[in-house]
Amino acid sequence: MIKALRNAFGFLTIIPVGMDFDTEDVAKSAWLFPLVGGFLGLTAALIYELLGHLFSDPVSAGIALFALLVLTGFHHLDGLLDFGDGLMRVGSAKERRSAMKDVNTGVGGFAFGFFVLLITYAAITENTTIFISLIAAEASAKFAMVLGAFVGKPSHEGMGSIFTKIVDTRLLLLALIVYIPFLAILPIEMGLLAFAMAVASTLIITFISLKLFKGVPGDVLGAINEITRMGVLVVLLV
Repeated sequence: MIKALRNAFGFLTIIPVGMDFDTEDVAKSAWLFPLVGGFLGLTAALIYELLGHLFSDPVSAGIALFALLVLTGFHHLDGLLDFGDGLMRVGSAKERRSAMKDVNTGVGGFAFGFFVLLITYAAITENTTIFISLIAAEASAKFAMVLGAFVGKPSHEGMGSIFTKIVDTRLLLLALIVYIPFLAILPIEMGLLAFAMAVASTLIITFISLKLFKGVPGDVLGAINEITRMGVLVVLLV
């Protein structure tokens, strides 16, 4: 259990937990991803609340979102940018994957990153129950990554292929069990909305990835994280 927690925190955050990096071990610990998400969401929520005594809500929201991205090492945001580049590239699946691997960010990646972060920021500033919403949204984003790995298939050998091969029904169910308490902090209808958005965004992005990239690369799992967080925060405004 301790090793699994270290793997999950070490992979998803920049917190120095002394993890011996092994992608297969990390994939086997994926069922704990929602717990890490809940911790990250709680941290961002606390930052937002504390800064609210000093700054306006828009400033506090911006700093809280930035802190959240820093804690994750911008790892998933990088995946979103690559996903945007691959999505906008016209050509074969191989050519699209090549665009995702390009170290230079194209206009597609920039646009995806800009608007996803902009909408996420706007949703934070507009949410009147942002403390619990941030926690639930980040747990949802991490559960979505596990679901994406479960329903996806490898596009090529790499980090993403390890997750899509290892995450099975047992790991998905364990992740769901860990995830449910973070939905329970919301009113019932809001929890159902958050869950529905997490599942819907994952299935849509996975479908697009399977069609265009012939699989689910690691960058797509990162994109699922960022887009799901945004989507859940938006539906919680309803």
